[in-house]
Amino acid sequence: RIMIKKDEQLCNRLRVHLVGDFTRSDLEPIKDLMDIGVVINHGLVSRKESLGFQQIADLLLIITLPDRTCSVSTKIYEYLYTRKPILALTYGTVLAEMVEKTRTGWNVHPHRPEAIAELLWRIVSDREFYHSLQPDLEEINKYSFVFQIEKLDSIIKSFRGCRAPFSKGT
Repeated sequence: RIMIKKDEQLCNRLRVHLVGDFTRSDLEPIKDLMDIGVVINHGLVSRKESLGFQQIADLLLIITLPDRTCSVSTKIYEYLYTRKPILALTYGTVLAEMVEKTRTGWNVHPHRPEAIAELLWRIVSDREFYHSLQPDLEEINKYSFVFQIEKLDSIIKSFRGCRAPFSKGT
């Protein structure tokens, strides 16, 4: 809304595609943006369709509650795989740290609409800024499923031969 007030022509260029299971109460606050076609709700789609949306997107959006340090949506792993820029509306979270470490996007506190609008304005209006990200592929690969499974496997193997802390009957 802030951006559209700044430039009404943005309604012709900006599209936010919501993909997933959203409740009526989730959608009610953005009904006006849906009515003018800026926000398009696709609802729940197949995993294949969801991944397809990610592949054709110019920017991927992920939102988490601030300061939930131990909460990470699996969506971020899909997003890292796409190599598309990420707008993470989060603060003080592992997710924010992941986006920062991998240099795959921008973090903004989800409760700061002016800051979100300012950053989003730069992303959509300044192509140089949009292309300024220099993703760290080595860091991204640390979050790949293969790397994570290998890491888990090595942890499990390190416990081989260890005596269980509790035996039957204790």
